[in-house]
Amino acid sequence: MRNRRDTFKWAFLFVVLTVLSLDYWWWGAATRLSLFGLPTWIYYFVALQFVLAAGVFFFSRHYWVDEADDAGVDRDGGDKAP
Repeated sequence: MRNRRDTFKWAFLFVVLTVLSLDYWWWGAATRLSLFGLPTWIYYFVALQFVLAAGVFFFSRHYWVDEADDAGVDRDGGDKAP
């Protein structure tokens, strides 16, 4: 069974990323052009996507544990050596 504390940490991370993606604090603000003539908010969302990709990567590595790993069984079907 998963640790409840770990579940809440991952849920909190993805809720925070969802709230940050709403971008309500820049609604109605004048659009400024920055590097390469693109609006600033584009860089914000590109950076947010990299953070999201890293979050999904670490989530899949640390939280999604294969049942075979939990049972002490090798991926090939044999027992793991102690």
